[in-house]
Amino acid sequence: MKEKLKLIFRELFFPFFVSIFVITFSFDYSFSQKKGSQQKKERKVIEEQKEKALQRKEEIRGDTEITKDKKVLDGQTDLFYKLSSTYISSWLSDYGVDFLDYLLKKTTVSNVSDIFTSRFERVKEVMKELIDTRSQIEIAKMTKFFSDKMKPFAEVEDLRREELMTSLQKFIGNFVDSNLAPYAILRYAEILYEKLSYEYIQAYEKAVLEGEPPPKKDYSQVIKIYEDFLKKYKDFPRRDIVMYLAGYILDEMGQQEEAVEKYFEPLAKIRISQFAPEAAMRVGEFYFNLGELDKAEQFYIIVLDFPENPFYTKALYKLAWTYFRKGDYSSAIDYFVETIDASLGKEGNERTELIKESIDYIISSIVELGGFDKLEKSRKEAVLSLLKKIYEVVKSDEYKEPEVFILEAQGRVFFDQGKYPEAIQSFNQIIERYYLSPRSIDAAFGVFESLKKLGDISSAVDWQIKMAGRWGPGSEWAQKNPEKFKKNKSKLEAGLLESAKYYHEKGMIDRAESNYLLFLKLFPDSEFSADIQFLLAEIYYQSGRYVLAYNMYKANVENVNVKQNKYLIDSAWGMVLAADKSFEAKITGAGEMLKSASFLFERLFPLDRRVPIALYKAAKVLPSEGKKDDALSILSKIIERYPGSEVVADSILEIFRIYVEKGDLRKVVDFAIQARKRTDILSKEDIDYLNDSGGKALFSIALEYEKAGDYQSAISSYLSLENIFPGHNLVDDAYYRVIMLFNDMRKFNDVISYSDIFLKRFPDSGFRYDILYVRAVAFSTLFFFNQALDTYIQLSKELREKERTAGLSDVEKNILKRSYLAVRSIYVGLGDFVKAAEWSMRYYEDFGKEESDPMKFIKDAAEYYAKAEKVDEAISLLSRFISETSKRKGENSYDVFVAKYELAKSYEKKGEKEKLEKIFNELMKLWDKLPTEDKSKTISIYSEVRFYFARKTFEEFRKIRITGDEKKKQLAEKLKKRAELLKKIQEEMGAIAKLGDPTWSFAAIFYMGYAYQDYADMLVNSPLPHEIRAIKDPEERELAEAVYREELEKQAFPLEDNAIKIFSGAVERIKQVGVRNEWTALIFKHLKMLDPLSPVEVEDDRVLDVSLSYSVRSVSIPKVQEERKKVQFISVASSGNLYELTDPQKLKNFIFSQLAKDYLLPSFVYYEDGKMKYVSIDENSK
Repeated sequence: MKEKLKLIFRELFFPFFVSIFVITFSFDYSFSQKKGSQQKKERKVIEEQKEKALQRKEEIRGDTEITKDKKVLDGQTDLFYKLSSTYISSWLSDYGVDFLDYLLKKTTVSNVSDIFTSRFERVKEVMKELIDTRSQIEIAKMTKFFSDKMKPFAEVEDLRREELMTSLQKFIGNFVDSNLAPYAILRYAEILYEKLSYEYIQAYEKAVLEGEPPPKKDYSQVIKIYEDFLKKYKDFPRRDIVMYLAGYILDEMGQQEEAVEKYFEPLAKIRISQFAPEAAMRVGEFYFNLGELDKAEQFYIIVLDFPENPFYTKALYKLAWTYFRKGDYSSAIDYFVETIDASLGKEGNERTELIKESIDYIISSIVELGGFDKLEKSRKEAVLSLLKKIYEVVKSDEYKEPEVFILEAQGRVFFDQGKYPEAIQSFNQIIERYYLSPRSIDAAFGVFESLKKLGDISSAVDWQIKMAGRWGPGSEWAQKNPEKFKKNKSKLEAGLLESAKYYHEKGMIDRAESNYLLFLKLFPDSEFSADIQFLLAEIYYQSGRYVLAYNMYKANVENVNVKQNKYLIDSAWGMVLAADKSFEAKITGAGEMLKSASFLFERLFPLDRRVPIALYKAAKVLPSEGKKDDALSILSKIIERYPGSEVVADSILEIFRIYVEKGDLRKVVDFAIQARKRTDILSKEDIDYLNDSGGKALFSIALEYEKAGDYQSAISSYLSLENIFPGHNLVDDAYYRVIMLFNDMRKFNDVISYSDIFLKRFPDSGFRYDILYVRAVAFSTLFFFNQALDTYIQLSKELREKERTAGLSDVEKNILKRSYLAVRSIYVGLGDFVKAAEWSMRYYEDFGKEESDPMKFIKDAAEYYAKAEKVDEAISLLSRFISETSKRKGENSYDVFVAKYELAKSYEKKGEKEKLEKIFNELMKLWDKLPTEDKSKTISIYSEVRFYFARKTFEEFRKIRITGDEKKKQLAEKLKKRAELLKKIQEEMGAIAKLGDPTWSFAAIFYMGYAYQDYADMLVNSPLPHEIRAIKDPEERELAEAVYREELEKQAFPLEDNAIKIFSGAVERIKQVGVRNEWTALIFKHLKMLDPLSPVEVEDDRVLDVSLSYSVRSVSIPKVQEERKKVQFISVASSGNLYELTDPQKLKNFIFSQLAKDYLLPSFVYYEDGKMKYVSIDENSK
């Protein structure tokens, strides 16, 4: 409102004054009567509190006064502490232990608790008064603080205000007829209003500080100026603003009636004024509060002519309220609907309250019109549409179902008005139309409450029963509305219980029974379930339905939903009586009922004299009905409670047999151990039976541990078998399982230890061969290779002997075959290749027919003989392999090709070059006939074969040397021959290089470059010819020699350049492929010799010791000398790495990996079996 007044005054004075003071009024127009009333109430409460505080101070202080000087605040603080001390002392005295005072008050107060309640209320009043006093003191402190700080500014402001007022008075007096005189008068009134307001604020603060009543506002001087102005300047263009200000100030002074009659009502009729809507609203509010509704309606309607005005929504609401008070409920509904519709676009608490109040009035109007169904269709649709809009805006579930909301609210209003039939009708409409709505249960309770209010108890009881069925557990409604059901479950439960007891008390047993059953069905966990169960059981027993009675008594006994069951012992004995009656009637299952009841009664009430009845008879009936658990319980009770009975021994054996039949292994073992101690009542045959069955059960327990992967528990159970049941026929089985488990756990020392015990104790056991094999594996894994060999060989001999006498099973034959292979693998690992070859051939002879590729073992034997330098044996076996494989697979096969190569290498070892070259020639022809896949696998062999013949050409090339004694014709022939051979070398070696084998391709490239290098070297280092040596004159001979050498070097340089080009190209290829071998090392070294500035590092050769020469640019190149050296490898591995070394290939891979770790780089590349392979320390191969 303050900003609005600023705009009003600015509009009046800006065109005429260059500088203008900004007014700082703190006005606040009450936009609703409710807010105005609230402000009046707040002022009244504050005044009452101050008056009460002053009275209390006078009572306590007597004539004590507070000085009103600069120490007033400190005085008030002291007063607060005095008040506090006085009140606390009074409070403590009220709570003092005064017995006579207590008796006196007890005689005068009806309820003793009222004494303490009154004291509590007194303390509340005291604390509230102390808090209020303290708040006023703190507010006064802050006010004084800021007043003191602002005092200099206020004094300046007062001075400027007085100066301006004096100036304006002079202007008005001197220029009465000026056009600016009206504006000067209004400006003077504005500043006067500001001055009076500031004086009021100072007076108010002073009153608060001194505890005096606040002053009243008096702006009569300003009002007088406005009244005179309006009389004098009737043609002033903005009279509406002056009228508005005059009315506003009168309203602020509390003279509302005068403000309305003189200013606001005339202003409301000036439709062109911007203040007309507000003035009309103020007038309407005034008449509304006076009860003059027609006049209020008239002015509210004026406001509605300004829909953009902020008072529009409030005018709609008050107009609707006016119609409601006049009894025009249809119009009230329409305007309340419009009110809500207009307020939906707004935000804040004011909107929420406005919507809620409007809806309440809509419902009340609907009720007054006879109900929602009696509204006109259009009005109904308007209301429903409105509620949908409200839900979309506020998202409250309350409005989610519009018609349900209206009908329920309508029913509540009918109920509050005492119109119960109409309320029932409204609630039933919800139930019929919207049964699955969450609010239908509220409607149901509304029907019940209405029936009670009507006094129709019978109908109310019946309705409670219907409610339990329609809204109770399991109902369609409850499943759809679980949260709502949870909140109302206890009310449904209480209602159904009340109905059932009502019928029982009235003697209507059938209806009581059905309701009791319904209660237990719907609310089985209720705290009242025990009462219902006993009452229902009594009904059954009295009517001769003993089985039903038994079951209900039992349910009562087993009920855990009540903390203290007062019917427990009666129900337990009722079970026995009902079961006995059923047994007498020969009802099926009656024996079971009787035994269960007897046992239960004995357990619950062991000291009762009725316990022993029929206990043994109950135990005898149960086994025939298959009730083993119950039989066990009763038999155990007989043994414990009646140890001297003649049936104890039979009970023990019967219990044991039941445990065996049930498969309860642990109980079988435990019971056998305990029961066999009763030698006083059990025979020897009985004890043997217990031991035999107990041992089998213990063995089965160990097997279950083993299957579950709990090997340690399994081993413990197996080993305990012999201790607990000595001499049992499953002891050797137990040891066998222990050894196998240790083997699975890789505890090979334990395997060896327990296998030694087993072989000594059970030499004829059927598990002997398995144990021997596992024992051998353990030795091998722990690197006890000699013991492993002895064990494998012993096992092989025993199995061979058994094969000759009784034959072998498939498992035993498999053990024998694996033993052969294991022996062979160990011999390979130990380097005894002759033995390895013999065992490979033995396997071929004994089991070759059973293998898909029997010739593999012949070839393996040949390889072993070759490694053992038994070349003749290797040649014999390879020839046999080639012959038989050629018959089976054909000559043009991969296996034949490889075998022939190995045969040729064997001949090479023997020095038989003719046979070597013959086979190599065959391989040259055979390779072209191989399938593409086999060619790729044999590319290395083929490259080596071609390299062999190409190198022969190179050797022939090297033999042609210049001696210096040749004649010109002879020299020309030598050079021509050497040139032809050089070309042939380039062709043959070039073809090998193109094959791409990492080893032989670089070997061929080396010799291609080396051939040029050697040719150049030969020329440069060739002897002087005879003609030059024959020159006698030394100077002439030296000159001739120089010329001759210079000419030779000219011819040698191109050859050397070719060598450099070949070597340099090879270096790039080596980098791309990433291969390193003796040939790449030679390429690097020779390139460095020829071109010392080449960017390569000379590598050490790990396989070949090569004597290198120098470039023709330095001295000479001697012949390359190659020497192969035998390298020995020694490696120590951990025990876990050789666990599976019974397989030859795995043993081979292991040894190779050890060599790589100790003697090779962390990673390297090599070529084998036609494939590129990568080896690293961490991974065997990729």
